[in-house]
Amino acid sequence: RVLGWSFGASYCLSLLAYFAPAFANLRPFDWLCLPAASAWHWTVRPSLSYVGQGMIMGQRSALSMLAGALTAWAVLGPMAVSRGW
Repeated sequence: RVLGWSFGASYCLSLLAYFAPAFANLRPFDWLCLPAASAWHWTVRPSLSYVGQGMIMGQRSALSMLAGALTAWAVLGPMAVSRGW
């Protein structure tokens, strides 16, 4: 029963994001008035499938993925652009 409700909620959220693209990628740095982060087009994609993935994965692997993403996008990306790669 819970799986059915979760699937329905995920479906409705995906449908909303399809017909109202503003809900597909939220831009929190625009709301926080951080133009440097907004220039990199960093967005948050609200999806219940990410919640399901987090339930399946362990905490160690999830934190490792988060650290890798932050290192890649917040450190290596600006470094590559500044060096003209």
